[in-house]
Amino acid sequence: MTGAAVPIDYAGSAPTAWAAQLTWWSPTDAVQFALAALGLLLALMAAPRVLTTVFAALKPHARAVVPALALALVLRLLVPARLVMLFSGYELVDRSAVLLAVHRYGAGSQVLHRLLFALLPPDHATLVGLHRAASWLALGPLLAWFVRWQPPRLAVAIAAFALATLPLLVRDAATESILVVGALWLWSGLLLLETDRRGDGWRAVALLAAAGMTRPELAIVAPLLGFCLLRRRGVKLERDHAWLALLFALLVAPQVWHTVERMAQDAAQGSNRLDKLFPLGPLAVVGSFLPFWPLAFPLVWTLLALHGLRGQPWRRNLLLATYAWAFSLLVDLPQTSVPRLEAPLAALWLLLGAWHLAELPVAAQRWAAGLVVLSTLPTLWLFAPTNEDDSERFTRVALAQLPARDACLVTLHESDPPDKGKVQRAFPDYLLRPPHRTTARYAMQQWQQAGAPRCPAGTFLLVEHRCWAIYRHPAAAPAMLPICSETLANHHWLPVLQESAPNRGQNEYGWYPDVAAFQLGLYRLAP
Repeated sequence: MTGAAVPIDYAGSAPTAWAAQLTWWSPTDAVQFALAALGLLLALMAAPRVLTTVFAALKPHARAVVPALALALVLRLLVPARLVMLFSGYELVDRSAVLLAVHRYGAGSQVLHRLLFALLPPDHATLVGLHRAASWLALGPLLAWFVRWQPPRLAVAIAAFALATLPLLVRDAATESILVVGALWLWSGLLLLETDRRGDGWRAVALLAAAGMTRPELAIVAPLLGFCLLRRRGVKLERDHAWLALLFALLVAPQVWHTVERMAQDAAQGSNRLDKLFPLGPLAVVGSFLPFWPLAFPLVWTLLALHGLRGQPWRRNLLLATYAWAFSLLVDLPQTSVPRLEAPLAALWLLLGAWHLAELPVAAQRWAAGLVVLSTLPTLWLFAPTNEDDSERFTRVALAQLPARDACLVTLHESDPPDKGKVQRAFPDYLLRPPHRTTARYAMQQWQQAGAPRCPAGTFLLVEHRCWAIYRHPAAAPAMLPICSETLANHHWLPVLQESAPNRGQNEYGWYPDVAAFQLGLYRLAP
């Protein structure tokens, strides 16, 4: 390599061996990683008991449930993968590939993903594959839990096929959302909490704690739903329950403390909504409550579930628990994230809606079933391609064109002007490290200021959607960012890959200009 510059992320600077990672953890991070590993181990040890419980509960309903689960598996395998966190999914995967520190959501998902990457090369596609499987596996415990509520047989069949085909849940399966695995642990733990077999209480707590260490809100939701469950069964709280609650609290306490610290930091920076949340109280949930979004969750399912409020008190308690669940998310909830974060609670509404549908007279059932199908059609927009989808696809294709070793890649970076604002500029750096390839990456400004250094196997420039992405005033010129256009114009680049991608519309943050298409490209610096 010629020129004097240090790559912003070079393969040799981020070792992925466990021993190397241990050297830079803080004591608090080490405790959280250790507890997350313990929780995961205990959850996996409970898996055989979960499977036998699921099999026993669903066996009487096999004629309906088995075809539904088969359909669910096919749909979850075929649905196109996507990153729903607007590029920050890259950062999520990189933080799991190299455990520098506990990320804001807790250590549970990081430890699971790190174990996955010990077996397979770090890649967000690998993560999506895990989530496809976890989403399907979660249907068994959820349906088995539903069966233990003693609904009509028809309700179980309706719920099974609805869970299998609901666009929201099918789409959510093929994403990087860490809640997919969190829901698997949550439903499994609640299922075992329903049984009276000796030892299942401890297994349930391990699974619920694994859920709580996956996402901060699940540390609140798990005991809340567990309490609703015990109230439904008329179980009196005894000393054993106190020990179980204490174990759960000890396992998730570091996660809760970590979350409180992060919330305080975000509040100091003005990046969360604590100041607006509490004055509004429960009313703050209404505008971002997924069951009230007809374009994401079928309206008829919502109406059917709400009708259940007139039934047994425990149904009402369950719906109120989901409302509290949504309230816990409001600290920092962009509208873009609502389908991802509230998909599990929407599944509970679907179950209660299926129950009420099965209780209707036969003629009314037919009408309601037809209306369910019709109200599901608007939610198919969830599959509409986005600019972020196009960028992710093009970036992966472009990286596949790079030499295996000793190349340089120049990309837009967080340090490049203008200030990124709400634009997320994380990059899949793990795809530039072994075993994928060994590639040095430079920020555009850094590379030019260093005198445009070259690498032995070639120097490449990647131009993708974020070369147009800033927070735009309506009068802003619909042009490429100056740093991208200057880097492209000031050097002699040879095109390797070029594409004109249609502008598929704006996201919540208003990143993109009003242009018909984006000119994407991978270029190689001429000799």
